[in-house]
Amino acid sequence: LSVMVTTWTGFLAGVFMVGAVVEMGAKGLLFSFVGIFPHMIFYGLSYGMILVYLFHYPRKNWNLSRTIFVILTMVLGVVTEVYLNPPLLRLLVPYLG
Repeated sequence: LSVMVTTWTGFLAGVFMVGAVVEMGAKGLLFSFVGIFPHMIFYGLSYGMILVYLFHYPRKNWNLSRTIFVILTMVLGVVTEVYLNPPLLRLLVPYLG
């Protein structure tokens, strides 16, 4: 399962970036980085914690502190995606045209 989730996430990021580069060139690469990067820091931490657990499942125990960490980083990712990404993209769009 963890390999499938990692593969799917990488595939989607690749499709998004290639599409942006094909349509806009180097500006599309910059646009995709700004669109993905801020919130993916938090999502990556959360996914990483879950994937490490899944890779070492029989030997590793899940506890309350890991649950709180995953929930907190996911919430921070959502907040960043909703409140930080739109202003960053609005600042970048005039320079892309």
